[in-house]
Amino acid sequence: MPYRLSDNGKCVEKQNESGKWTTLKCHQDHADALAHLRALEVNVSDAFREWTRSGKASPEMARAKTAYLYEPIKVDGETSINARKDWGEFHALVVPYGRDGHGEYFSPRTELYVQEGETRPVFYAHMETRDGVPQMMPVRIGTAKIAERDNQGQWADISLWPDVDGNAELWDAGQAGRVRVSAGTEDYAKRMTRNGEIFAWNIGEISLMDISTHLPANMNAIAYTKTLLSQTPKEPAEVESLPDSADEPQTDVAAVIPLLDYDTRLRE
Repeated sequence: MPYRLSDNGKCVEKQNESGKWTTLKCHQDHADALAHLRALEVNVSDAFREWTRSGKASPEMARAKTAYLYEPIKVDGETSINARKDWGEFHALVVPYGRDGHGEYFSPRTELYVQEGETRPVFYAHMETRDGVPQMMPVRIGTAKIAERDNQGQWADISLWPDVDGNAELWDAGQAGRVRVSAGTEDYAKRMTRNGEIFAWNIGEISLMDISTHLPANMNAIAYTKTLLSQTPKEPAEVESLPDSADEPQTDVAAVIPLLDYDTRLRE
């Protein structure tokens, strides 16, 4: 069953098969209610683990996943996304120009399929734990709002949620300059030329990571606190000279659409 907090943030509610929300238990304060909700989510993750193994999602689990990842928790009648904006603020270079550790690079002509003001969910290290283990039920840790795109790349304003386990330590790491960011996409939404230029990258989620546990593909993808940003002048990234359209390298179709050959073999 999917669970959530009530509008006042002090009661845990569950959704029945008809979609109606009913009160499961009320607590004296928000902290106790949140602890109860987190415990219930552990049980939901067990069901999600079975879902992952079987490849089949029940309607209840589908609703649970949607509610858990995308429904804002409300505190005293105000959504937590708004209530939490006074803490854990980063201005992050989510897509830096320049070649990364994989030999690939974003450029000013890369299509990211975002517009300024849009939001994306934020996770830790592309939904891994601090130990590098994939999370059975990915835990959303904040919200990213797409910001400006300049001569360094694409920026976003990231707000951490303070009542998520590990975020206090992540914020401390950010103040020490150890937090990097990565823009995630689906494999099928990536397009790249033979020389490594990425010309299409649909940003679906944004991840933060402490470099003491994870390293991004590009170390220039820095999540700046206001203090760090005031101390670090924005310098344009060194971007390789882009070829004219007439001299543009041929697209490696096998690399751009890796499923094409697989689908062809299936049809044969």
